[in-house]
Amino acid sequence: MGKCFCPWGYFYDYSQHACQANSTSGYNFNIQGGDQVQTVSCHDVNRCHPNAQCTYNSYTRQYSCQCNAGYSGDGYHCNKLDVSCDHVDICHIHAHCVFDDQTLQHVCVCSSGYEGDGIVCIPQVKSIWWVVGCLEWADSQQLVVQVSV
Repeated sequence: MGKCFCPWGYFYDYSQHACQANSTSGYNFNIQGGDQVQTVSCHDVNRCHPNAQCTYNSYTRQYSCQCNAGYSGDGYHCNKLDVSCDHVDICHIHAHCVFDDQTLQHVCVCSSGYEGDGIVCIPQVKSIWWVVGCLEWADSQQLVVQVSV
């Protein structure tokens, strides 16, 4: 007998032999085969929320969905936390917390020489442009070389 997978948000109803909408928190992917029912790990079928990760717990030896930093929930449903950088140090090591007059809230801003959203900042790539010279066959074209430092 084949194996059936239900999409995210559905469970397999054996009495109706069809996927049914899940009304409980979290989702259950079942494999149908013979007389056994086996729940599929998020490692095999990632059913975690888009703002969650499937992580391995070496103590329980199982995979489970866990919400990312800045989100709370069971890993299947994650809600953004209303955490401000003026209350909790959530900014990257190369960022600082400033008050944004437009949004009227505190936000993380990358320091000079770094770019990103303030939660993750990476070094900026600096480019230097040199005009090497004009091409002989066209007076208006120049050969330009970019060097990254």
